[in-house]
Amino acid sequence: ICVLALIVSVFALPAEGADLPQVHVRDSQASIYTLEPADSCEQGDDVEEGCSQPDTQADPSVAVNPSNPLNAVATFQEGRDAARGAATLGFATTFNGGRTWETGHLPGLTIAVGGHFKRSSKASVVFGPNDHVYATGVAFSFGNLVRTGIAFWRSTDGGRQWSQPILIAVDNLYLNNRDFQIDRSWVTVDLGSGPGHHRGRIYVAWRRISEASPVF
Repeated sequence: ICVLALIVSVFALPAEGADLPQVHVRDSQASIYTLEPADSCEQGDDVEEGCSQPDTQADPSVAVNPSNPLNAVATFQEGRDAARGAATLGFATTFNGGRTWETGHLPGLTIAVGGHFKRSSKASVVFGPNDHVYATGVAFSFGNLVRTGIAFWRSTDGGRQWSQPILIAVDNLYLNNRDFQIDRSWVTVDLGSGPGHHRGRIYVAWRRISEASPVF
């Protein structure tokens, strides 16, 4: 059974000029694979492209609540595709510093969780003010038209429950021309309060790839 494990470490304040000591405390099981996609692969050396490999969780991102360090959220791929991406994106949330975790799937994006896209990838997560959590991921479907997009979710309870996804960018790549394709999303939030800051403002970045031009 595939699990997502997070390593918890603690630090002690060093003497001036000394190196910062790092002490490994323990590993904590944050998530266990529960997805049963209809297009799962048979395990083996030569798995079929375009199917979802069971018991695979990969590419995690983790964020800690700045107002409550016992509250952390991880996001990750679940059901890795033999070719690219995954069947969906999962999350794991703790409110006791990693001792126990609540897990699930970010809802509504891919076919595996009731959405319309074939695959998803590149999950990222960040905390904003007031225990709000924001997650993004890349979504895509392949065929004569390659449709890619950036999905955005919000949680207002520290990562227990999530909104339905909002598509904040969509590109359609027709295979006979040179339109753009989206990849590698990331999300962050302005937590500053000084001049020039906009506390609570959310920023999402991604790259756009085309056959005709460099990466944007």
